[in-house]
Amino acid sequence: SRLKELLGPDANSTDEWSQMLREREFGYLPSDKVDRMQNILADYKELRAKVYQNSLGVSLPEDQKKLQLIKKEQRADLEALFTSDELEAYEMRTSTIASILRNNLRSFKPTEEEYRTIYRLTKAANQDPQSPRLLPIGSADNPALVQLQADIEAALSPERFETYLLTTNPEYIAMDRLATRLGLPSTVTSQVISATKILQQRMAEAQSNNPTVRRSEIDAIAAEAKAQLTSLLGPRGYQAYRNQSIGKWIAGIRDE
Repeated sequence: SRLKELLGPDANSTDEWSQMLREREFGYLPSDKVDRMQNILADYKELRAKVYQNSLGVSLPEDQKKLQLIKKEQRADLEALFTSDELEAYEMRTSTIASILRNNLRSFKPTEEEYRTIYRLTKAANQDPQSPRLLPIGSADNPALVQLQADIEAALSPERFETYLLTTNPEYIAMDRLATRLGLPSTVTSQVISATKILQQRMAEAQSNNPTVRRSEIDAIAAEAKAQLTSLLGPRGYQAYRNQSIGKWIAGIRDE
């Protein structure tokens, strides 16, 4: 950019905090390549901005072609800059697949090797890794997704795969985020999931009973649910739980 041309080496922050952030984000790459990579990304970002600016908010086919060409050329420049191992390391941290996996594997807490394995399997399962459609999230009802999950199972130990299935369940992820937000121990997530599973099963059984006893049973289970969840989450956490998608099962029950 023009600013970097004017400032030269002084354009890059050298204060301790900036250097620490740089090391945390790009410590796996040689320092000189980080500089060149950032220049490449900045240049192509500027080119994309010009396309958007010139479009006046109206995207035409020729605009999409320009953006695709910019994307292709940026990729080519990065491939020319990095070795194959460096490029994979970069993509494992910055690609669309990486972003989604980091978000959904947070509760699983994979080791570096486990993450690399899941990343590689997920990337291989997608025809276009830049726009992935096949991701190990939620229920595996798609045959290709079933195969991806089977490949992940084969790559992990039985114990770790069991943990993987538990912690990548959308309900578990939502509960874990709530527990984190409330500053509660990580063990609370599993306790809440276990308790609600039993309570929901009892609620379903009560709802199938005859009307003369159903209301009293449902009220009793609702009161128990409130007591158990308040004990685990605290009064503030219980109300937050009810307001989340994971708490909708009790949101309509008279428990006050």
